[in-house]
Amino acid sequence: MKRLTDLGFIKVGNWTFTNGLIQLNLDSNQDTSNVLYSFVSNGNILYIGKTTDPLKKRLYGYQRPGSDQKTNIRVNKCILELLSNGKPLDILILIDNGLLKYGNYIINLAAGLEDTLVFELNPPWNYTGKNKISKPHKKQMPFPSNRIIPNLRNSLDSNTFEVILGTTYYNLGFFNVKREYSNLFEENLTPIEIRLGDDLSNVIFGHINRTCNENGTPRIFGGKPLSHWIGKNFKLGDKMKVIILSPTIIHLDK
Repeated sequence: MKRLTDLGFIKVGNWTFTNGLIQLNLDSNQDTSNVLYSFVSNGNILYIGKTTDPLKKRLYGYQRPGSDQKTNIRVNKCILELLSNGKPLDILILIDNGLLKYGNYIINLAAGLEDTLVFELNPPWNYTGKNKISKPHKKQMPFPSNRIIPNLRNSLDSNTFEVILGTTYYNLGFFNVKREYSNLFEENLTPIEIRLGDDLSNVIFGHINRTCNENGTPRIFGGKPLSHWIGKNFKLGDKMKVIILSPTIIHLDK
Protein backbone atom coordinates (compact mmCIF):
# COMPACT_ATOMS: atom_id res chain seq x y z
CA MET A 1 0.00 0.00 0.00
CA LYS A 2 2.93 2.34 0.58
CA ARG A 3 3.45 2.52 -3.17
CA LEU A 4 -0.03 4.00 -3.49
CA THR A 5 0.30 6.49 -0.66
CA ASP A 6 3.66 7.61 -2.04
CA LEU A 7 1.84 8.53 -5.26
CA GLY A 8 -0.71 10.58 -3.33
CA PHE A 9 -3.52 8.11 -2.74
CA ILE A 10 -5.64 8.92 0.32
CA LYS A 11 -8.12 6.81 2.27
CA VAL A 12 -11.70 8.01 1.78
CA GLY A 13 -13.76 5.14 3.18
CA ASN A 14 -14.24 1.40 3.39
CA TRP A 15 -16.54 -1.51 2.65
CA THR A 16 -18.40 -3.31 5.44
CA PHE A 17 -20.59 -6.40 5.67
CA THR A 18 -24.07 -6.14 7.18
CA ASN A 19 -26.89 -8.70 7.13
CA GLY A 20 -25.27 -10.64 4.31
CA LEU A 21 -24.79 -7.59 2.09
CA ILE A 22 -21.83 -5.34 1.36
CA GLN A 23 -22.12 -1.68 2.35
CA LEU A 24 -20.25 1.28 0.84
CA ASN A 25 -19.01 3.86 3.36
CA LEU A 26 -17.41 7.08 2.06
CA ASP A 27 -16.13 9.69 4.52
CA SER A 28 -15.18 12.23 1.83
CA ASN A 29 -14.98 12.89 -1.91
CA GLN A 30 -18.33 11.25 -2.61
CA ASP A 31 -18.92 13.55 -5.59
CA THR A 32 -15.33 13.78 -6.80
CA SER A 33 -14.94 12.60 -10.39
CA ASN A 34 -12.01 11.63 -12.60
CA VAL A 35 -10.20 9.64 -9.93
CA LEU A 36 -8.14 6.49 -9.68
CA TYR A 37 -9.37 4.25 -6.86
CA SER A 38 -8.07 1.14 -5.11
CA PHE A 39 -9.43 -1.48 -2.72
CA VAL A 40 -6.89 -2.44 -0.05
CA SER A 41 -7.09 -5.08 2.70
CA ASN A 42 -4.50 -5.19 5.51
CA GLY A 43 -2.02 -3.37 3.27
CA ASN A 44 -2.63 -5.67 0.28
CA ILE A 45 -3.74 -3.99 -2.95
CA LEU A 46 -6.60 -6.08 -4.34
CA TYR A 47 -8.12 -3.89 -7.06
CA ILE A 48 -7.42 -0.71 -9.03
CA GLY A 49 -9.90 1.15 -11.22
CA LYS A 50 -10.68 4.56 -12.62
CA THR A 51 -13.84 6.57 -13.10
CA THR A 52 -14.96 9.81 -14.73
CA ASP A 53 -18.26 9.57 -12.83
CA PRO A 54 -18.68 10.80 -9.26
CA LEU A 55 -16.91 8.34 -6.97
CA LYS A 56 -20.03 7.34 -5.04
CA LYS A 57 -21.92 6.55 -8.25
CA ARG A 58 -19.11 4.37 -9.61
CA LEU A 59 -18.53 2.44 -6.40
CA TYR A 60 -22.25 1.88 -5.90
CA GLY A 61 -22.07 -0.25 -9.03
CA TYR A 62 -20.00 -2.77 -7.08
CA GLN A 63 -22.50 -2.73 -4.22
CA ARG A 64 -25.56 -3.27 -6.43
CA PRO A 65 -24.33 -4.52 -9.83
CA GLY A 66 -26.69 -4.69 -12.77
CA SER A 67 -27.40 -8.04 -14.38
CA ASP A 68 -25.30 -7.19 -17.45
CA GLN A 69 -22.37 -5.56 -15.59
CA LYS A 70 -19.85 -8.40 -15.65
CA THR A 71 -16.98 -6.52 -13.98
CA ASN A 72 -19.22 -5.17 -11.22
CA ILE A 73 -20.68 -8.62 -10.58
CA ARG A 74 -17.24 -10.22 -10.44
CA VAL A 75 -15.78 -7.63 -8.06
CA ASN A 76 -18.95 -7.65 -5.94
CA LYS A 77 -18.47 -11.37 -5.34
CA CYS A 78 -14.80 -10.88 -4.46
CA ILE A 79 -15.70 -8.13 -1.98
CA LEU A 80 -18.47 -10.24 -0.50
CA GLU A 81 -16.21 -13.21 0.10
CA LEU A 82 -13.47 -11.11 1.68
CA LEU A 83 -15.81 -9.28 4.06
CA SER A 84 -17.76 -12.40 4.99
CA ASN A 85 -14.46 -13.88 6.16
CA GLY A 86 -14.01 -10.98 8.57
CA LYS A 87 -11.31 -9.10 6.67
CA PRO A 88 -11.30 -5.29 6.28
CA LEU A 89 -11.43 -3.52 2.92
CA ASP A 90 -10.41 0.13 2.62
CA ILE A 91 -11.02 2.51 -0.30
CA LEU A 92 -8.18 4.79 -1.43
CA ILE A 93 -8.27 7.34 -4.24
CA LEU A 94 -5.91 9.51 -6.25
CA ILE A 95 -7.52 12.78 -7.34
CA ASP A 96 -6.63 14.24 -10.72
CA ASN A 97 -6.16 17.98 -10.11
CA GLY A 98 -5.86 18.72 -13.83
CA LEU A 99 -2.38 20.20 -13.53
CA LEU A 100 -0.61 17.58 -15.65
CA LYS A 101 -0.23 18.93 -19.20
CA TYR A 102 1.60 18.18 -22.41
CA GLY A 103 1.78 21.42 -24.37
CA ASN A 104 -1.74 22.84 -24.30
CA TYR A 105 -3.34 19.48 -23.57
CA ILE A 106 -4.43 18.29 -20.13
CA ILE A 107 -3.43 14.68 -19.49
CA ASN A 108 -5.92 12.43 -17.74
CA LEU A 109 -3.81 11.22 -14.82
CA ALA A 110 -6.21 8.44 -13.79
CA ALA A 111 -6.39 7.00 -17.29
CA GLY A 112 -2.65 7.27 -17.76
CA LEU A 113 -1.74 5.56 -14.48
CA GLU A 114 -4.31 2.79 -14.32
CA ASP A 115 -2.75 0.39 -16.82
CA THR A 116 0.75 0.97 -15.45
CA LEU A 117 -0.26 0.36 -11.84
CA VAL A 118 -2.30 -2.73 -12.68
CA PHE A 119 0.64 -4.16 -14.59
CA GLU A 120 3.26 -3.29 -11.97
CA LEU A 121 1.27 -4.03 -8.79
CA ASN A 122 -0.63 -7.01 -10.16
CA PRO A 123 -3.85 -6.70 -8.07
CA PRO A 124 -5.52 -10.14 -7.91
CA TRP A 125 -9.04 -8.82 -8.58
CA ASN A 126 -8.12 -7.04 -11.80
CA TYR A 127 -8.99 -9.12 -14.85
CA THR A 128 -6.46 -7.30 -17.04
CA GLY A 129 -2.79 -7.04 -16.16
CA LYS A 130 0.15 -9.38 -16.12
CA ASN A 131 -1.38 -11.67 -13.50
CA LYS A 132 -3.98 -12.66 -16.09
CA ILE A 133 -1.42 -13.29 -18.83
CA SER A 134 -0.56 -16.78 -17.76
CA LYS A 135 0.09 -20.17 -19.20
CA PRO A 136 -3.05 -21.96 -20.36
CA HIS A 137 -4.51 -24.43 -17.92
CA LYS A 138 -3.45 -27.70 -19.45
CA LYS A 139 -6.21 -30.26 -19.38
CA GLN A 140 -5.06 -33.64 -18.12
CA MET A 141 -8.41 -35.33 -18.34
CA PRO A 142 -8.66 -39.02 -17.44
CA PHE A 143 -11.65 -39.09 -19.79
CA PRO A 144 -12.48 -37.22 -23.02
CA SER A 145 -13.74 -33.68 -22.37
CA ASN A 146 -16.92 -34.28 -24.37
CA ARG A 147 -17.83 -37.49 -22.56
CA ILE A 148 -19.96 -37.67 -19.42
CA ILE A 149 -19.42 -40.49 -16.97
CA PRO A 150 -22.72 -42.45 -17.08
CA ASN A 151 -22.63 -43.95 -13.58
CA LEU A 152 -22.34 -41.12 -11.08
CA ARG A 153 -22.00 -43.38 -8.07
CA ASN A 154 -19.09 -45.26 -9.63
CA SER A 155 -17.20 -42.23 -10.99
CA LEU A 156 -13.45 -42.25 -10.53
CA ASP A 157 -12.16 -41.17 -7.13
CA SER A 158 -9.56 -39.06 -8.91
CA ASN A 159 -12.38 -36.86 -10.25
CA THR A 160 -14.14 -36.41 -6.91
CA PHE A 161 -13.41 -34.16 -3.97
CA GLU A 162 -15.28 -32.79 -0.97
CA VAL A 163 -15.82 -29.25 0.26
CA ILE A 164 -16.68 -28.39 3.85
CA LEU A 165 -19.68 -26.09 3.98
CA GLY A 166 -18.51 -23.28 6.22
CA THR A 167 -20.53 -20.08 6.52
CA THR A 168 -19.38 -18.62 3.19
CA TYR A 169 -19.96 -21.68 1.02
CA TYR A 170 -23.20 -22.52 2.84
CA ASN A 171 -24.81 -19.12 2.33
CA LEU A 172 -23.38 -17.49 -0.77
CA GLY A 173 -23.79 -19.96 -3.60
CA PHE A 174 -20.18 -20.64 -4.56
CA PHE A 175 -17.23 -22.81 -3.59
CA ASN A 176 -13.55 -23.11 -4.45
CA VAL A 177 -12.01 -26.02 -6.31
CA LYS A 178 -8.99 -27.66 -4.68
CA ARG A 179 -5.71 -26.89 -6.39
CA GLU A 180 -5.05 -30.48 -7.46
CA TYR A 181 -8.31 -30.49 -9.47
CA SER A 182 -7.79 -27.08 -11.07
CA ASN A 183 -6.69 -28.38 -14.47
CA LEU A 184 -9.86 -30.41 -14.88
CA PHE A 185 -11.91 -27.24 -15.37
CA GLU A 186 -12.27 -24.79 -18.24
CA GLU A 187 -11.07 -21.20 -18.42
CA ASN A 188 -12.32 -18.08 -16.64
CA LEU A 189 -16.00 -17.10 -17.17
CA THR A 190 -16.86 -20.39 -18.91
CA PRO A 191 -20.46 -21.47 -18.18
CA ILE A 192 -20.78 -24.65 -16.15
CA GLU A 193 -23.66 -27.12 -15.74
CA ILE A 194 -24.27 -28.11 -12.11
CA ARG A 195 -26.28 -31.25 -11.43
CA LEU A 196 -27.81 -31.42 -7.97
CA GLY A 197 -28.43 -34.56 -5.92
CA ASP A 198 -30.03 -37.81 -7.02
CA ASP A 199 -32.55 -36.24 -9.39
CA LEU A 200 -30.60 -35.90 -12.65
CA SER A 201 -33.21 -33.46 -13.97
CA ASN A 202 -32.32 -31.03 -11.19
CA VAL A 203 -29.80 -28.90 -13.09
CA ILE A 204 -28.71 -25.30 -12.66
CA PHE A 205 -26.17 -23.25 -14.58
CA GLY A 206 -23.36 -21.15 -13.19
CA HIS A 207 -19.90 -20.10 -14.28
CA ILE A 208 -16.23 -20.75 -13.58
CA ASN A 209 -14.19 -17.89 -12.15
CA ARG A 210 -10.39 -17.93 -12.14
CA THR A 211 -9.74 -14.35 -11.01
CA CYS A 212 -11.05 -14.16 -7.43
CA ASN A 213 -8.44 -16.65 -6.19
CA GLU A 214 -4.90 -15.30 -6.41
CA ASN A 215 -3.49 -18.62 -7.61
CA GLY A 216 -5.97 -18.89 -10.48
CA THR A 217 -7.75 -21.97 -9.15
CA PRO A 218 -11.43 -22.15 -10.12
CA ARG A 219 -14.27 -20.82 -8.08
CA ILE A 220 -17.66 -22.25 -9.05
CA PHE A 221 -20.52 -19.77 -8.86
CA GLY A 222 -24.07 -21.13 -8.78
CA GLY A 223 -25.76 -18.13 -7.17
CA LYS A 224 -29.07 -18.27 -5.32
CA PRO A 225 -30.23 -21.59 -6.82
CA LEU A 226 -27.11 -23.27 -5.47
CA SER A 227 -27.30 -21.67 -2.03
CA HIS A 228 -30.99 -22.60 -1.83
CA TRP A 229 -30.26 -26.25 -2.68
CA ILE A 230 -27.39 -26.42 -0.20
CA GLY A 231 -29.59 -24.96 2.53
CA LYS A 232 -32.27 -27.60 1.90
CA ASN A 233 -29.91 -30.57 1.80
CA PHE A 234 -27.02 -29.83 4.15
CA LYS A 235 -26.27 -28.46 7.57
CA LEU A 236 -23.56 -25.93 8.29
CA GLY A 237 -20.26 -27.81 8.53
CA ASP A 238 -21.37 -30.76 6.39
CA LYS A 239 -19.23 -32.09 3.54
CA MET A 240 -20.48 -31.79 -0.03
CA LYS A 241 -19.19 -34.14 -2.70
CA VAL A 242 -18.14 -32.65 -6.04
CA ILE A 243 -17.90 -35.08 -8.96
CA ILE A 244 -16.23 -33.70 -12.09
CA LEU A 245 -17.97 -35.12 -15.15
CA SER A 246 -16.29 -32.92 -17.74
CA PRO A 247 -14.51 -29.54 -17.80
CA THR A 248 -17.93 -27.85 -17.86
CA ILE A 249 -20.21 -30.29 -15.99
CA ILE A 250 -20.19 -31.23 -12.31
CA HIS A 251 -22.45 -33.22 -10.03
CA LEU A 252 -22.97 -32.25 -6.38
CA ASP A 253 -24.15 -34.77 -3.83
CA LYS A 254 -23.93 -35.81 -0.20
